[in-house]
Amino acid sequence: MLSWFSLLLISTFLAAITAIFQKVILDNKADPIFFSSYWQLITAFISVISVLLFGFEADSIKILVFAFICTGLFYGLGTYLFFIGLKNAEASMASIMNQVRVIWVLIGSFIFFKEQITLNKLGGVSLIIAGIFIVFHKGLSLRLKRPQRLILLSTLFFSLGMLADKYFINFFNSYTYLVIDFLAPSLFIIIISPQIIKDYKNIKPFSKNNILTVLVACVFFGSILAMLTAYKLGAEVSIAVPIFQSAVVLVVLLSAVFLGERDNLFRKMIGSLVTVFGVCLLSL
Repeated sequence: MLSWFSLLLISTFLAAITAIFQKVILDNKADPIFFSSYWQLITAFISVISVLLFGFEADSIKILVFAFICTGLFYGLGTYLFFIGLKNAEASMASIMNQVRVIWVLIGSFIFFKEQITLNKLGGVSLIIAGIFIVFHKGLSLRLKRPQRLILLSTLFFSLGMLADKYFINFFNSYTYLVIDFLAPSLFIIIISPQIIKDYKNIKPFSKNNILTVLVACVFFGSILAMLTAYKLGAEVSIAVPIFQSAVVLVVLLSAVFLGERDNLFRKMIGSLVTVFGVCLLSL
């Protein structure tokens, strides 16, 4: 059995790989709204198979329905906004902006779970903001265009989803909760964007984009399963989240190598390292 630390490293690496593949698919002229629903639906299907293999576990139907609504709303809106923004943004910059999630989670944990805000946490938040400022600052203004603003807004909803995960995971086994975590957002996106149903009817199973989407689903399923398993083995959220968010460094490097995103590479690297130092400080 792997240690929880090893599982978190695996989860982080798989998350970085997922981010690269997602950008490749969108660059292949995939509709961002359809893709934001479709890849999660495939991941939900993989999760259903895991439930059939390892068992279904939920405290009650009431808590299941509540979890379904909350995760659908939070992750649905987050995913919807993120992929619309990612369509016209670099994967490396999007990954760096995702570090803002740590700030929202810090605030939410204080409000909803009464967790203490320490000097380390405040210092970490300051470094995260500084890192993002380094990446996007030009002259005396922040260069936030519409895609970046959408990604920034998506971090708020993703963070609400992460806070919901922290609460709901106590009522399910990991496999059951994975079904909820992916199926609910996918259906939510279909409800608010019913026009994508026609795209579902036109899916080409053996097209390059579809094969890559299935691959993305499998990789991200492994990433989240590894993180949830690490929680079961005793990993603390204050350590797990910073390690997971450090995937930004891998994304910046992989984007430069495989996607050719080398513009302002030095500034991106400095900004990403500063944000990683920030999230690491939050775990001390």
